[in-house]
Amino acid sequence: MKIGGSGRRRGLSRATNPKLDGFGGLPYPPGGSRPISPAPWSEDRAQAIANRIAAGRAGAVKKIRVSEAVSLFKIETESGDFVARVTPSSKPLKQMQAEVDLARHLSKQGVPVARPYGNAFELDGGHVTMWHHVKHSDMKVSGALGGQVLAKMHNALIIADPAIFDPIALCEATFAQFKEASWLSESEKSIIAQLIPEAKELWEAIMTDYPPELFTHVHADFHLGNMMLTSKKKAILHDFEVSVSCQPEYRPCVGPPEYDFLRMEHSVIRFKRPQKSLTDFYAQYEAGGREVNRELTKRILPIADLVATLGFGVRCDNEPTVREFRTRIQSIHARDTTARWVGFGDLKKASRN
Repeated sequence: MKIGGSGRRRGLSRATNPKLDGFGGLPYPPGGSRPISPAPWSEDRAQAIANRIAAGRAGAVKKIRVSEAVSLFKIETESGDFVARVTPSSKPLKQMQAEVDLARHLSKQGVPVARPYGNAFELDGGHVTMWHHVKHSDMKVSGALGGQVLAKMHNALIIADPAIFDPIALCEATFAQFKEASWLSESEKSIIAQLIPEAKELWEAIMTDYPPELFTHVHADFHLGNMMLTSKKKAILHDFEVSVSCQPEYRPCVGPPEYDFLRMEHSVIRFKRPQKSLTDFYAQYEAGGREVNRELTKRILPIADLVATLGFGVRCDNEPTVREFRTRIQSIHARDTTARWVGFGDLKKASRN
């Protein structure tokens, strides 16, 4: 598989250079042979993979964000800059390619999304996707711009052979990632074991009544933090990971468009963000030719509560985050739909102060 086009440096070919691998002519690391057993995953491994991608295109690497889960690097080349997104190979390559396919499909229809620079590929025990680099502003995307972009996405034609979005499968897969965590009590496991079937029953009732012809692509994790503002003040949507996470197909998903309202609703209900942002969001969404079913959105909110809380549970790694998880799961169990929650970012800021 080639990286972002030919991906070769001049004068290099497999016929004359046995140290080239199958990824667009990228040279092997020093030593001349492909590692048989890659070292355990680390932030240094992600950096090494980015360095190798850049070397294959005579480019320079600039670190954007590095972590053990997802690392981003800007690769600067004469032919143009792109962003390499590097993850451990434990994340299915098929899922990453589906994310690329969906973004490419939407981009071709004029939806302002991050544009793929090439297909997903494996390299030295990591999985990589590449995206056109966009000069962006530090300003935050407004609710109004968010509504405009989401309307365009929901108006887009459906990709061939989509999967039906299933938040319950997402809940089950997410819970499996931390159900054996030492900090999780037996009573909390019991509560979650009760909440997931309840959410499944609710979702099945909603889907039974929902006309399939009204399905749209769903981002499934739509919020203003998953958008960026370009230097020309254009809003761009990115991070379609959840939308293609339905297992085992890992295909772009369709479903009720109302699901994409939930994080915006959460921002006001659970995190006490300004109501104006949500009002502007809905106004511009409707201006884009879409209808807003607030009653259905309210019905789905308990499912979104559970999805968000289980996703938070995966990230719990200290006492404040565990305490927040327990607050959330208890409020869901008690049917408290207005309990205030604290975001992961706010908890990190508080721990630094």
